[in-house]
Amino acid sequence: MMYQGLRYTPSPAIFLQIFLFETFFLIELPELVLRNQSITFCFYMNKCILIFDDDAETLAVSKIILEQQNFQVEVRSLCDDIVRDITDTRPFLILIDLWMPEIGGEKAVELIKSNSSTCHLPAILFSANDQIEEICFRCGANGYLKKPFSISDLLDVINSHLLQE
Repeated sequence: MMYQGLRYTPSPAIFLQIFLFETFFLIELPELVLRNQSITFCFYMNKCILIFDDDAETLAVSKIILEQQNFQVEVRSLCDDIVRDITDTRPFLILIDLWMPEIGGEKAVELIKSNSSTCHLPAILFSANDQIEEICFRCGANGYLKKPFSISDLLDVINSHLLQE
């Protein structure tokens, strides 16, 4: 097998090619890792995830990561008309930063859960707030991510809701 001009014999493993920041990476995934289900991959084409965050970097990085997993990703920096945004984008899951301008993530989740057309959608709060678990329970969110979170944490939360569909 040839890779970047080098000849090598691969071990019995699965190789994953990742495109990130205009560079290709070849990652070897041993069969043992896959058998133990230590790594979960999403291959659900066209499932829409709607992300609300006022931090442009968080939006950009999350969008890149999730689009690489074949999700359609819509982002918003404000949640002042959250029900309309949800109706327009028709996501299967919503990620909301707790500290959003205007109404905030907690109130946004309450609006989602009190509306008959959006109450069935999973809403996940994310924040660096130490009380995020309590806030999540209080407002009726379906889960939370504590900032800073890893890529695998983000994908695990999303996968858990995909499996519940």
